[in-house]
This record gives sequence, C-alpha cells and structure tokens, in this order.
Amino acid sequence: MTTGRSGEFKTPYGTIEFTHTSSPIKSIIEGCKNVGTPLLMATLQTATRDLKRIGRNTHLMEFDSEVARQLHPSLETGDGFSSPSPS
Repeated sequence: MTTGRSGEFKTPYGTIEFTHTSSPIKSIIEGCKNVGTPLLMATLQTATRDLKRIGRNTHLMEFDSEVARQLHPSLETGDGFSSPSPS
C-alpha cells in the first residue's frame, strides 16, 4: 500500500505492486515492521487485511495452524489451514 501513486515495478526478485490508499500514514506505519531496508514490510495480519480490502485473490495463501490462530483467534484444531508439503 502507498499514499503515493499506484504502480508496478519489475525486479530480479519478482514484481512489486504498490496500490494507492487514502489511509492515514500513521495507520500504515503501525501495520508494518522495519526489516532494515528503505521499504517497510507489512505484518502478515496487515497484508492479509489489505489484500481482502482491495478485492485481491487470497486463495493461494497457505498458513500453518499457529498463524491461522493468530489471524482467526476463534479457530480451534481442525481449522482447515495447511502448511506447504515438503518436496
């Protein structure tokens, strides 16, 4: 998410897409963590919320049970979330 112009940038690591938001900067920063680069990284909860908010497809996201419970505290065992299978 960005308060600037939306844009898409091709990098050697993949495509980075910035989507404009009118959310207050303070709110954006509170949902991010500093990873030692010029760009802040959204927390998992923030990224998931924002993807859903802008109508993006989230069906390919995989969570382990611990992460699923963090995102959905009401879930108990047998929550239907899976982790990737080892290759």
